[in-house]
Amino acid sequence: MQIPQALQSPEFLREQLTLWSEPAATNGKQRENHFASRQKVLGQFFTPFRVASFMCSVASLWTDKMLGLDPACGNGVFLAALCSCGFKKVVGADIDEQALAQIRLNNGAEWFLCDGLVGLEDYDGQASVVAGNPPFSAKYGRVTDRGILQHYELGQGRTSQAIEVLFCEKFIRLAKPNGTIAIILPQGIFANLPQQYVRDYLISKVRVRAIVSLSRNIFRAKTSLLFATKQPCCDEDYQVFLAHAETIDDLAAIEEACKSGTSRDQPVAFWKPISALHERMDVEYHLSAYEDNLTALQRANICVEPLETLLRACLKILSRASSARTSQAPHHQMGHRRID
Repeated sequence: MQIPQALQSPEFLREQLTLWSEPAATNGKQRENHFASRQKVLGQFFTPFRVASFMCSVASLWTDKMLGLDPACGNGVFLAALCSCGFKKVVGADIDEQALAQIRLNNGAEWFLCDGLVGLEDYDGQASVVAGNPPFSAKYGRVTDRGILQHYELGQGRTSQAIEVLFCEKFIRLAKPNGTIAIILPQGIFANLPQQYVRDYLISKVRVRAIVSLSRNIFRAKTSLLFATKQPCCDEDYQVFLAHAETIDDLAAIEEACKSGTSRDQPVAFWKPISALHERMDVEYHLSAYEDNLTALQRANICVEPLETLLRACLKILSRASSARTSQAPHHQMGHRRID
């Protein structure tokens, strides 16, 4: 399916930004009031368009753009973001009919009224990117339906489970091999000891690509973004990108650091081996150690630069040294031949 020209126009993008970017204007306030009471029932935290766009763009770094999917699409912000990122097919589902009625897309995207935890089975193992912001149990409550719990590895043998944990497994299930998930999750999944089994499950099912912590300036609840590729567990001690966004404006610089494989101080972004994340995946925990090491080096008057900067400097020095040796080499002189 081709993306319509209207989707690529500045007018369309301005319309989507106006609709989804949490403006102080009447449109945003009206939508906030409309959903305020329903959010408490359905566990919804609606996502700014710039956050959704950042997530879809970063998720695209490791896969193709064939099918983008959001199984808890709410008012469709991730559907709009997937479309704007150029996905050929975009599909969403949500249990809230009133939220779906707010979707303002006319670009061939599809969405269904159904419970994303029990629906969309035809798309299992099909999606290039599964991106979204599922309901949180802090508002919604825990899933107690045995039929649903038995359908999930993280629900089996339990009397209840946090809905975001089940959706995390659903995201992985929907992704195709080497497809990517990009999901907003509460901080507890990354940090709390009782959630260690969830982190163990993730490491066994996916290759964690990036974790981006979001401050409460972005969501009232403390959350982080998880990016992961659906790949079998391996013994490789690969590097994971970690970053913290204090404001939405930080996301552009964080995306650039992730793309280029570099670290930075403001906003902070750095890399850690997956072996260091088995027990704690929360960025703040690793950030404190990173900042302590950085401070110790600075106090010792040791210059700290990104690795890329140091490598470029080394290459420049080597290049100059090579040029100097070439210029100083003696010219070949014609030897004297002895004539007997």
